Amino acid sequence: MKSKFKIILKVLGVIMLLLAATGAFVYFKYMRPFLTAMKQTEQVQLNNNLRVVTGGGGNSGIYTSKKLVVLIDTKMDEAAKELHEQVMEMAKGKKLIIINTHYHPDHIDGNLLYKNATIIAGNYGNEAWLKASKKETLPSIWLKDTMHIALDDDTLLVINMAKNIHTSNDVMVYALRRKILFTGDLVLNHQAPVLMGEADAEAYLKFFDELMNQYPIKAIIPGHGNIAGIEAVDDFKMYFLDMKKAALNPDLEDELIAKYEDWRQLPMFMSPGATIKHFRAHAN
Repeated sequence: MKSKFKIILKVLGVIMLLLAATGAFVYFKYMRPFLTAMKQTEQVQLNNNLRVVTGGGGNSGIYTSKKLVVLIDTKMDEAAKELHEQVMEMAKGKKLIIINTHYHPDHIDGNLLYKNATIIAGNYGNEAWLKASKKETLPSIWLKDTMHIALDDDTLLVINMAKNIHTSNDVMVYALRRKILFTGDLVLNHQAPVLMGEADAEAYLKFFDELMNQYPIKAIIPGHGNIAGIEAVDDFKMYFLDMKKAALNPDLEDELIAKYEDWRQLPMFMSPGATIKHFRAHAN
């Protein structure tokens, strides 16, 4: 009996060591580089009234005019604090409006730093928001459809998609004159998406077609990744088409996954394999 118990303990010990080794491999190969890259920020002055701050969570934009500053997404952790200092310096004596593209923490954790600002988000409602984030990040306005915000020489069209794509109420911000679009996580640039909760890969594919037909676009600021042109939509659409094809044709899976090996990803969570699994799970 004792010898059997010792064998069981040895087997369990080996299993624990294998799990630890696997966890360490995943962390050092994928997680640590991803987290390091995510913390890095870069500032791009796109034109005289728009500064884009990439990284540090979701990409952010700061629109400035004579009487108004509009901030799109507030980041997370230290990057959120650095962004707050910058925005408050730019907003001295001006009204401040914050727009959240969706309720995931990497885009809105910095909300709690803006005590008296008007914060606009999609029409989630308190209950859904608090399942995803803290009470201190709650918006002050739930946007049901669209809103126009006038700047000095341009107008921002704020659009609630109001259907399950990445989340149930994803918001985009479109500059009507300059044709610049902030997409939140509806478009990513060389990064695999997270498809959890209300996310719907088939709805993404319909969204890409609608986007190309409705909005002339000169520049896209994706939820994550570098500023791009309309090619970012084409690339992201092709990713979803390839993963759908792989879901239907297992023999093609390895080949199609390999096309995206240089994209930022995390195994089993934010990866081509996870997108394929999503398509299969939601197949009619």
